[in-house]
Amino acid sequence: GACGRGALAAVTSRAPDPLFALMRLAVVPHVGPGRFATLLRRFGSVDAVLGASATTVAALPGFGPEMARRVAEAG
Repeated sequence: GACGRGALAAVTSRAPDPLFALMRLAVVPHVGPGRFATLLRRFGSVDAVLGASATTVAALPGFGPEMARRVAEAG
């Protein structure tokens, strides 16, 4: 879908190995299309998401401390 194409475009223009960065985030349990889109809207790229602190991620709607920890550990 359009969300997937937008997500791929966001990583291909910024990451040296965009597929690897994308996969690191995609395998985080319970990060589906909605949360993935939220993360990309907030941070702008997968690399930026993977570099974000758990505290910053936890402040986003739909993310609590445990989910934020998982996202931060993926980075």
